[in-house]
Amino acid sequence: MNLEEVKALATGIIENGYAEEMSEDDIKMEMFTQKVPYSKLNTLFKTISISLGLMVDPKEVTDGINALVEKIDWESKTEWSQVAETLDHIVDNVDGSTVARALTLVRAHCRDEEIELPKKPRASGGGGGAKGGKVAAAIADIFAKGVPTKEELYNAVLPLVKGPKNAEAFVNMYFGICVAVKTGESLATAMASTKDQKMPEYETAEVESDEDEDEMDD
Repeated sequence: MNLEEVKALATGIIENGYAEEMSEDDIKMEMFTQKVPYSKLNTLFKTISISLGLMVDPKEVTDGINALVEKIDWESKTEWSQVAETLDHIVDNVDGSTVARALTLVRAHCRDEEIELPKKPRASGGGGGAKGGKVAAAIADIFAKGVPTKEELYNAVLPLVKGPKNAEAFVNMYFGICVAVKTGESLATAMASTKDQKMPEYETAEVESDEDEDEMDD
């Protein structure tokens, strides 16, 4: 495909992805599986999303956040709950902003002004969405470098998920598809040629044993 064909393909995927309320990482994974070059994924996603009015220009977001940050008396925020409430106010008033982006700019501002912010309490848990996005990005990255074995992909995914069963599920879900995309083979051929590859059972057994011990301790 030439560049214009790649752009047209990416545009269709991005439009459909937003319509189906897919996450940014899932849209990028779909672009990758549809043979949009990995080196162009982020650039195309950003420029096309902005041109379609689906994403606000990051520079405009940064400028909007900073304009509010500079007007706020951060020295008066003595509790993290006050900071969190103010971050929500910023996000509500700047299109395209996120709490994470706002907090980054707030910290930069306070550092420059030598203001000490209250510390954010440690989270006691976490959802799966962010992890899923990191896994998708890791899979795209490793296939951009070549065709890994199932074991190599498993080892790349394992640190990003909770336990070997989840790592195995991600590998089973994406490995055949990504091999087919990378090699140009049909999905059936890719699945057949890799079906004998195994994932390291000893790691699964070891971690499951630890989890069982934890449950017994509880």
